[in-house]
Order: sequence, then C-alpha cells, then structure tokens
Amino acid sequence: MQSMALMALACVENNRNISEVKENVTAAVDRLKKRQNEDGSFGNKYTTALVMQAFLSIGRSEDKDWNAQAAVEFLMKQQNESHGSFGGFLATYLILPILNVKSLTDIGKINCTDPMKVAKTRSPVSNIQSKLGPKMKIRYYFYIGDKKDQVHLLELKAPSNITVLDAMRLAVDADSKYKFLGKRIKGKFYIHELFGIANDPEDGKFWLLYVSNGNSPLEIITKSPEEVYLKNDDQIVMWYKTAQISLE
Repeated sequence: MQSMALMALACVENNRNISEVKENVTAAVDRLKKRQNEDGSFGNKYTTALVMQAFLSIGRSEDKDWNAQAAVEFLMKQQNESHGSFGGFLATYLILPILNVKSLTDIGKINCTDPMKVAKTRSPVSNIQSKLGPKMKIRYYFYIGDKKDQVHLLELKAPSNITVLDAMRLAVDADSKYKFLGKRIKGKFYIHELFGIANDPEDGKFWLLYVSNGNSPLEIITKSPEEVYLKNDDQIVMWYKTAQISLE
C-alpha cells in the first residue's frame, strides 16, 4: 500500500513542484529501503515488484543504499521456466514493466494522440539490471543446419553474474523470435524448441548449446543452461544440428 501511495505522490510531484511532496517522498523511500531482506526481496514477489516500481517512478532506482540487483534477481527467480510467466496474471502484470525499466506511472506519459512508432532497429529491450549493475556484452547466436545454413545474431547488454538461461530470457524480451521451450528431465533443464523448430529425435536433429569467449573455439556445454555463468564478451550458440543424444 505504501508503494502505491509513493507512486501517486510521484505523479503529483511530476506535475507540481511542491516541496512538501518531495519531503514525504524522501521519508517514504527511506522507510521502504530499510525493509529489504537478505535475498533482495521486500517480502513476496508482489510487494517487491511494487517497491521497485515505486523507486523507478520517482527516479530513486539507482540509489546506492539498497540492493537493486538483488531485488531483480529475486524477481527473475519467480519466472516459470516453461511458459515465461511469473506465476499468475497479477505477478506478471507487476513485474514485466520493471524489466523494461518502467512503472505504472509511465502510462501517464504516453501521448495517445500520436500513432505508435515501431523502431526499425532490433536493439535489445532495456532491462533494469543493465541499468543498475555492472554491464557486460553477450553475443547470442542461432545456427540452423549442420553447415550453418542459417545464422542469426542478437547482441545483449547483460548484468554480471548471469546464466545462459537468464540471457536466453533477456533475448526473448528483445525479440520474440528467440522464444524457446524447455523441460526438466531428471533435474536438468533441456531446451527442446527454439525459433519454432523442435528437436527431431527420429531425424537425429537436436538443439545443442555451445559457449566461447573472444576468438576461442566453441565448447559444447552438457550442463543445464541455468548452471552455466557467463563472462564479458562470451558468445552463446544454440545450434540445431545432427547429434546422438540420449535423455535416459
């Protein structure tokens, strides 16, 4: 409730320069910061999302006296691996704006009289982690076919301490064609469909994960993508090719 009130005050402050509003906002922010838990949350996923939206709405998301990155990591852990939601409509509704560095108060800044303009470039969607924490560059490739008949590249600016699975989720936010499907088998998460192309055991075609850094050769990864942490300038390659794989 306090977070919603803070966003309401942010709307008033943006439209009227009232010193009393600024004082109330500062006091409310300081109280909320003290409620952050060790895991980065402010309680459950709903209250954490509302607090982060409140901080974004008043321009206090980059303050140093609270752990913004830990809060984002807490929210990302709430995402369902199979279908991408955060456990329900309300949670997804509250969390998604944060991943675009937005809050509900940004709705009032939209000019509804102008037609929406779609950017021609396919740069990644800005996310709050890339603004608040140390950034690193990741290149994400799709290879389709044993001879790389198709190659697709997406460059991401990602937070440090990110996994391959996290980077793949960021890619989906940037461009929906990178949507993937996976399932957990005996504790390991397998990607079984990307780019609308599913594994084909009968034809011996599978999606394989490779990672490399700089000019180093590609290294096939047999671990679960949620266990592989990336470094700056790493390249992720998901390659649809002929392979012999047993999931038993």
